[in-house]
Amino acid sequence: MSLPLKDIRFTTRRSDDERTLHPRLLRDRSVLPKIDIAVQYFESMVGRERRELDPEVLVHFFGDYKLARCMVAVLARGYRYRPRELEQVVTRTALARLRRAGIDSPRSLRLALFDRVNTSDQGFLARTERESRLGRFEVELRLRRGELERLFYLDAEEHAVLTRVGNPPRPADVVAQHNFGVLETLVRHSELIELAVADPTGAGRATLARLCAENDVDGEAGPRGSLLQVRLHGRQDALGGWMRHGRKLARTLVQVLECARTGTLEGTALVRIRERRARLRLTPELLDVLAGAPAPSVGWDNHGEGGVAWAALSDLVGLSRGERGGWSVRRSPDAQSWASGVVVPDLQLRRGPLGALLCAVRSVGHAERLAQVLGSATAGEPFVFLGNPTTTAPLQAIGAPTIEVADSDPRALLAHLTEVLTLRDLAAVSTPAHAQIA
Repeated sequence: MSLPLKDIRFTTRRSDDERTLHPRLLRDRSVLPKIDIAVQYFESMVGRERRELDPEVLVHFFGDYKLARCMVAVLARGYRYRPRELEQVVTRTALARLRRAGIDSPRSLRLALFDRVNTSDQGFLARTERESRLGRFEVELRLRRGELERLFYLDAEEHAVLTRVGNPPRPADVVAQHNFGVLETLVRHSELIELAVADPTGAGRATLARLCAENDVDGEAGPRGSLLQVRLHGRQDALGGWMRHGRKLARTLVQVLECARTGTLEGTALVRIRERRARLRLTPELLDVLAGAPAPSVGWDNHGEGGVAWAALSDLVGLSRGERGGWSVRRSPDAQSWASGVVVPDLQLRRGPLGALLCAVRSVGHAERLAQVLGSATAGEPFVFLGNPTTTAPLQAIGAPTIEVADSDPRALLAHLTEVLTLRDLAAVSTPAHAQIA
C-alpha cells in the first residue's frame, strides 16, 4: 500500500559524493498503545458521518502530523466511508413511492426536482416559494417533513458514513502495514533496483522473466560469482514522474522476495526524490519488511504460472464491462501486509457492497505460505483463492474461501464468486467458504 511521499518520514546523508536514504520505520513497541487508541477512536466513529471525524485527535495521539496522516491511510484498509442509500433513510412507504417515480438515488431525486421546476416554474424557483414547493413534493413522495432537503445531499462526501471491513485491526498489523507502505512508496520512486540472490536450482531466470512480463517491468538477471544478479528498471512517465510505473516495479520486487527472500543477501534501490538521486540500501531488516517475514519463501520452483486459475483471471480481465455483470475489476492491486506476512493478490473485484481480492494459488508451497499469513489476518478486504483441490488444501484447512477452477470460463467464475460472497461472511477468515466450477 503506497503512502503519500510528502508524509513519508526519512533522512538523507551525503558521503563520498553519494546521498544515502534512511527511512524512519516504527520499531519501538511503545507506539502500540497509541495505535490501539487510534483504532478505538475509529471504532467509536463507525456509523457516523465523515464531517464528524476530527483529524487533530490522531495528531494528539502520535504527536506528529506526518505519522498521523500515514496512520489514517493505513487504517483506511479496514475503515472506509460509504454513502448512505435511500432505503437506509426513508420509510418503506416513501421508498415504494420513490421507486414508482423512477427515483433510486439522490442524483435522480435532484434531477426530478429540476424537471419539475423547469416545467412548472420556467426553470426558476423564488426563495419565497421554495418551502411550499418542496413541501408539496415531500407530500407526494410520502417523505417526512424536512426529509427531502436531507436526501438532496445524501451522497455528498461529508455525509458518507464510516464502515468497517472485516474485524478491527490489531496494532501489530498496523505497524507492519505502515512500515511496508513506507518502503513500498520509496521503491515506487526508484529508477533501478539491484539484488544479489542465490539460485541453487537454476530456475530463477525463468521465474524472473515471467514476473517481469506479467507486470510489464524491464528486468534481467546475470551471474555474479555463485549468485544471481537481479536488476529491475523503473520507467518515467510523460511528465517525468516515476510513481505510475513504480507500482508495477514494487509489485515485482515483492514477488521476487516472496520467491527467494532466504536467498537474497543484499540489495539497493536508486530512488529519485525531488529530482535528486539517493541510494536506499536494502538491509536484511528492510528486505524482511518487504518480503513479509516471518512468512516462508516459496522458492523459485514453486512460484509457477497458476495454471487454469491464472487463465481464468486473465479471461476475466478480458470481459467487457457489460459481460462482467456490474463487477469492477482492478488488475495488480496493492500487496497486503500483516505482522504475519505479505500477500500479493492478482485481481480486486467490487460490485456494490460485495468485494474481494482474488489470488491464483500457484503451488502447494504457495498455498502453505498464504495459509500461514492469513491464518490470523482478519482485518481488511477478504481474499478468495482459486486453484485445484490439491493446491488449495492448506487454505481449505484454515477455512479460507476457495474456488475450484476446472476450466477458464470467466462467467462461471463470477457466478461462483457472487455465491461465495453472498452466502458467507468473508470478514471472518475462520468461516469456511468453498465453491467449485465444474
